[in-house]
Amino acid sequence: MSTHFGISWIYEEFHAVRLSQDEVVQEWRASTPVTDLTGFSLALAEASKALRMRRGGEIAIAHESDEHTHSFFDVPSMSERDLEKYLVRQVAQEKGFSEAAAWAYRKSSADAENKSVLVHVMPASTRDAILRICEENHVVPRRLLPLTDIMAQHVLRVDRDHHEHTLLVALFDSRIEMVVLSADGDPMFVRELGFSWHGGGVERLRTDIERTLLFTKQRYQSTISAVTLMGVDAVEAATLMQPHFDITLSPDELSLEHGFWAAEINRLPKRTKTNFVPRSMQRAVTNRQLIATGKRMALAASLCSIAAIASIEFYIFQHAKQNADLISQIEQLRTEQSDLLAQRETLTTLEQQLATLTDPEHVLPVLFLQQIGDVLPESMVLRRIELEQRDTVWAFRLAGINYTSLADAAHSLSELESRLARAPWHAAVSASWQDAWLEQLRNGRAAGDAEISFEVEGDIL
Repeated sequence: MSTHFGISWIYEEFHAVRLSQDEVVQEWRASTPVTDLTGFSLALAEASKALRMRRGGEIAIAHESDEHTHSFFDVPSMSERDLEKYLVRQVAQEKGFSEAAAWAYRKSSADAENKSVLVHVMPASTRDAILRICEENHVVPRRLLPLTDIMAQHVLRVDRDHHEHTLLVALFDSRIEMVVLSADGDPMFVRELGFSWHGGGVERLRTDIERTLLFTKQRYQSTISAVTLMGVDAVEAATLMQPHFDITLSPDELSLEHGFWAAEINRLPKRTKTNFVPRSMQRAVTNRQLIATGKRMALAASLCSIAAIASIEFYIFQHAKQNADLISQIEQLRTEQSDLLAQRETLTTLEQQLATLTDPEHVLPVLFLQQIGDVLPESMVLRRIELEQRDTVWAFRLAGINYTSLADAAHSLSELESRLARAPWHAAVSASWQDAWLEQLRNGRAAGDAEISFEVEGDIL
């Protein structure tokens, strides 16, 4: 039975849940607002004890606070590496604090020439403190996502066939967050309201919803036909405000529980660009899991072998007159035991090597060099490899000779690009090789017998 743990620390509200098969089986929440990192540390310690979080277990965290900002940028089509360099400069210019920033982004899925990018920003010190507090409580954070992205992914998860713009309104005790989504599920803009909807706040909320609907119509020439309210008070809020609207205000039935946000983050796709956990930490967690699995398999194999030999020898002791066939089987088992022990020693050596290479600066270059021969088409001969870490990605450059015609070389280069884009590399290959191929075509290389050179550049994400 699969067990997961989720944490939500959203606008000073702290909830923790234990899930089994995506269903909440146990919940814990702080009785008072968690206003700072000290409070978060105390709350996590209490939640870990109450939910019996296993040592070294993984958790997913939904986090939102007034320190977060959500900025939209319109950018032209560019490579992933150029886009991230551009966003580094934009974040440095527009962040609302002086210290270093941690950020993650989400690209629009539209096919237009100019694309929109939503960038989530928070202080790096806050991000690092949250991860450190998790480590101090012996749990491993695999995902740290902002509220806006969880709202957007939730709509896609429960309603894959929606074909119109959507307004989501998430209600909390002290804050309200509004997100307008396109028909593709991309956030178009975000509003954070610094008041509670209770009491006199319901009129302010109604006014802000009306303004948002009007702005969407004027800015995007799109009419929103329904508003979805999220949170434990969604039903009450929808009932109070519905008489003032011609369109339907409907509560999200799945979000009515206190632990919804902590549970929902575990139900979303595992890989997302908006994860604030650094990629190096994500890869380190994966390596530790591989080592642990290897140890368990080796131990199980050894125990099975020892148990089998012990059973056979006891049987021999009880039946001293067994024939030679039984003795032969014993010798065979002992040989197999020796082989297993040798395999265990080999595995231990590999584990030590893997631990040495846990740093992603060593792991990826070694694996890439080891496996590039399997990726390269047969007609290609590689003469030079360059691999360089730039910010959070690895940039590579492959150069060599293609012993085919120029026409076949294009097919081979396209196949190489396709193989690099698949697992495990998921590389974004630059289109520069196409320009080089066209240059050779213009220079009359198509009719010649000379070697066809190639250069392929890209990024391993």
